[in-house]
Formats: sequence, C-alpha cells, structure tokens
Amino acid sequence: MNRRNLPEKHSEADIRLMRQGDWKILADNKMTTFELYNLRQDTGEKHNLAESEPRRLAAMKKKLMKLHAEIEAEGPKWGRE
Repeated sequence: MNRRNLPEKHSEADIRLMRQGDWKILADNKMTTFELYNLRQDTGEKHNLAESEPRRLAAMKKKLMKLHAEIEAEGPKWGRE
C-alpha cells in the first residue's frame, strides 16, 4: 500500500482504518495524519479526498478516534503500565 501521507513502509499495526458505506478513512498510528477515500469511485485508493471533503473527514475522524479509544480501553494492558 503506497499512501501519499502515510509512511510507505509500514505494517498493518502502523495504521488505523475504518469503513463507513462507500467511504474509508485511514490514519497513522499516532492518529495525526488522515486520508479519506470514496471506494465506489476510487477502488484503487489513489485520490485522497481529505482536503476536498472536510466535513466528512471531520465526522469520520471523530468516529474513528472514539472507536479506537473504546478498543484501547477493552484491550490488554501490557505496555501501558
């Protein structure tokens, strides 16, 4: 996977992602860099729509961060103590 804003060399553990209908949001591990794709129109994920769809990005970013926080709260505690 070659992303413009995410590191080229990464493992699946280095990114966070969520799909909502035709839309997919990706974030780096620190949740500071985000990318947004419309999978119906861009199955190859070549056109990052984060800048042209700021409302959708904000809504999906908020939902992804909430989901990530819930997963972290439920997950194992190793390395967090």
